[in-house]
Amino acid sequence: MKHKITLLLTLMTAGFMFLTGCVSEKAARLPPVNSTQSEQHYIGKFVWFDLLTEDSKAAQQFYRELFGWRFAADKNTPDYIVIYSGDKPIGGIVPHENKDPNIQESMWLVSLSVEDVNGAVSAVKARKGEVLDDPVDIKGRGRMAVVRDAEGAELVLIRAAGGDPPDAGVKAGEWLWVDLFSKDMQKAQDFYGAVAGYTPQSVPTADEDFIILLRRGSRAYAGVVKLKLDDVEPNWLPYVKVDDLEDTISRAEKLGGILLLRTDNVAIIADPSGGVFGIQMMGGTRS
Repeated sequence: MKHKITLLLTLMTAGFMFLTGCVSEKAARLPPVNSTQSEQHYIGKFVWFDLLTEDSKAAQQFYRELFGWRFAADKNTPDYIVIYSGDKPIGGIVPHENKDPNIQESMWLVSLSVEDVNGAVSAVKARKGEVLDDPVDIKGRGRMAVVRDAEGAELVLIRAAGGDPPDAGVKAGEWLWVDLFSKDMQKAQDFYGAVAGYTPQSVPTADEDFIILLRRGSRAYAGVVKLKLDDVEPNWLPYVKVDDLEDTISRAEKLGGILLLRTDNVAIIADPSGGVFGIQMMGGTRS
């Protein structure tokens, strides 16, 4: 999977020969994660979401019809497609070539706001994680590194230029929550406590242990869920807020998506190219 993750920063610096952590004299550029340029950072918050997909056009059609998202190629990096919910930029689409036509390799890659990318990378290494792309400065976007945690879940560490998106109310069609599906809950707590300063609080449910990761007092930014499926690797899963769970599931299936799991107010869906995401109505544990 490393070739796909490395492709993210390769495409982000398209035309500038970034392959080994070195950027040429022409600086790479991407749009900021925060259009308001507030200079305010919310350490521990997931602030950006990239879809790495083998079929960018099909993905755009699926998510446009499902959530009403709109898409625009970035003028500085035409291969990078910015995702908008209304007028708010919320993520990007990175096309990649599937090297194995029998395997769907699309995935959502989450970006975690950290105080210091270099320091967080050092914590990743100290906690037996892996650095896939060393820290690099991307004009407009900020300082970034792509890492794999101690169980193999990938994510981006970022110190965003101009600050993070406002830590305010979430509208339908925007990202609401992020869960880490983990096979070793204690390892996950230790790893992200060191990397992001999270403090864990257990929240038991009827059939699984759920842990809220706290940052900045009582503000919950993400959760850890016990992964009980042997054939699924640990991963970060982002959720989109919806007003009607049943209707969204029905439309997703008609558009070629596959329902993987559902509870009273949460469902997990694979898009037609295999990218997995969640949807959630307000009112449950993670609201």
